[in-house]
Amino acid sequence: MAEILQLFSMTRHLYQPDVLPLAQLQLESSQNCLRERYRFSSTAATGLQLFASGGAFQRTGSSVIVPVQQIVFASNTIDVQVAGDTTSAEELQQDLIRFLSEISTIENPRFPEYARSVQTLAIVKLDVSIESAFSDKLKSYIANDAFPAFKLEDADVHMQLAHLQWVIGYTRKSTDYGYEPKLFTVEPRFGTRLGDGIYYTQSPTDSETHMKLLQRFEEAMK
Repeated sequence: MAEILQLFSMTRHLYQPDVLPLAQLQLESSQNCLRERYRFSSTAATGLQLFASGGAFQRTGSSVIVPVQQIVFASNTIDVQVAGDTTSAEELQQDLIRFLSEISTIENPRFPEYARSVQTLAIVKLDVSIESAFSDKLKSYIANDAFPAFKLEDADVHMQLAHLQWVIGYTRKSTDYGYEPKLFTVEPRFGTRLGDGIYYTQSPTDSETHMKLLQRFEEAMK
């Protein structure tokens, strides 16, 4: 079964243009409140965006403190990245809307939401060799054609898979907004030994679905 070593979740909420109070948020007083509320080590306003990093968020009704790696506010999007699961990231998104309601100069502000997207990144230990995903034809090519071509007289050759990923694209019938392409990745973690079975993984899914995908990958490759 996949063992999680590190887990990170990213969520993006897309809003109706111009409803987020970005001008108020860029005020130093608002940034001070933001830093105090989420314990951010730094905030920075650049053009039509505001960045906040190195913070923490306490989940509702829980003693769990979730590290907040970064939040990016733009004119119609809020991007959140936490060291935790997707549920934590979504709870933070909702709390950010409450915060924006508090600093807004509009009475009873509304924030119509158009769409959401999620992404999960995890460093995991899998009981499987990534090369088991290769077809017999590919294995034969690597062993009999590619590997011999790289040999040197004065050095030993070592060859292992470095990257294995797919680009996931989305096409909508409506053109009012679109989804950026995302990656589905399962590859050996750089800097680890191949026999350690440690992998860098990412997918455009919530953290629960992501782990189910990895469990099925592990089962299918055995």
